[in-house]
Amino acid sequence: MRGRVRIVALVSVVLAAAVAGCTAADTEAGPDDTMAPKARAYLTSALDVMEKHALVTEDVDWPKLRQDAFTEARQARKSSDTYRAIRQGLQDLNDGHIRGGRLLIGR
Repeated sequence: MRGRVRIVALVSVVLAAAVAGCTAADTEAGPDDTMAPKARAYLTSALDVMEKHALVTEDVDWPKLRQDAFTEARQARKSSDTYRAIRQGLQDLNDGHIRGGRLLIGR
């Protein structure tokens, strides 16, 4: 039960950040066609939340997970462009709550 509450809290925080983070200013391109600053900040924040609230932390290679997420979102212009990288990061936690990019709660 306690694990389920932590997952629901983690997903709630990530979703709340998604809603709050979507603004017109998010589309500013970064230098040399890189990730826009707002998208970078959004992804960093989501990964920070994931790391802080992950159920299994010892088995996660956080530097690799972060690098993979930033590689996936390297051309993100807005916060929503980072969703695929966040979904993959949640799946890479391999804690049994994400399967095929879908959150499994209460199963």
